[in-house]
Amino acid sequence: MIGEATCTVIPAGLLDDSVELFTHCGNEYATLQSAVVPYVSFPEWILALLDQKIETDNDISSSLIEADILNPDMARRQVVRCLYGVFDGKADIIDGVLQSAEYWNCANRGNCPYEGRLCKAVLIRSGVYLTPREVDVIKLIDLQANEIADKLGIAESTVPTFKRNIFQKLKMNRAGDLIKFAISKNLIQLT
Repeated sequence: MIGEATCTVIPAGLLDDSVELFTHCGNEYATLQSAVVPYVSFPEWILALLDQKIETDNDISSSLIEADILNPDMARRQVVRCLYGVFDGKADIIDGVLQSAEYWNCANRGNCPYEGRLCKAVLIRSGVYLTPREVDVIKLIDLQANEIADKLGIAESTVPTFKRNIFQKLKMNRAGDLIKFAISKNLIQLT
């Protein structure tokens, strides 16, 4: 058809029934039913999903207790911040089911005592995660081994081992596939 419009990717929750959770300027929001909804207006069913996540994940619940975040609203808000903090346009709730946590470049990465417990490591497939150091290597994948080693403060000889382990975990052979994966998981951004 002449003049047929092309479709663009629309963030979750704007034209469908899914939900995108995110933070902006220290506040928690959701895209829901074609609107951006602040935390104070989250419907009960989203709050119940967040409560269920807290109750069923021992790492999350113990981290919240250790951090003295006992108020249910504060706990839910922390879960949104730590597990779904970035607006990536991808659904965090689909058909009423809370999806796996997403990686995002939180300002507390590397300094948070709850890293990897409250926030989650990058899930590859059921039960297989990338380690924080593997994530660091992936973020620098376009550099030479000596540059990666310098930036991470590791021996240059360990960089090929990290890369090999990453490719094995991901069941990939090509750097291009790794870059696509990294973009899809918010590990690197196109500039």
